[in-house]
Amino acid sequence: MPWKDTCVEEQRMKFMAAYLEEDSDWSMSELCEVFGVSRKSGYKWLERYRDSGLDGLKDRLRAPLRHLTIVVPSALSATLRTAPLWARSTRCSPRPTPATVRS
Repeated sequence: MPWKDTCVEEQRMKFMAAYLEEDSDWSMSELCEVFGVSRKSGYKWLERYRDSGLDGLKDRLRAPLRHLTIVVPSALSATLRTAPLWARSTRCSPRPTPATVRS
């Protein structure tokens, strides 16, 4: 028996069509069980459908919206010059030196 070839967006549209049928007696829990998804996903798709229509059922990018900025060495050195002494250490945990250790 061959594997069933389905599109994710198509399955989401079928899910929403079944949920929005006027004469349907499906509860969200039953419908999610039939489609093999969690209720959290079912409610997420419903909210996206209400917000954006059919476009809301498409897959969204999972990449972060913001990326870390690259620090230019000259900007870093300027920041370190103006930083307080305790923040200028390049090590995570500074080791005590003989001059700092009091007997």
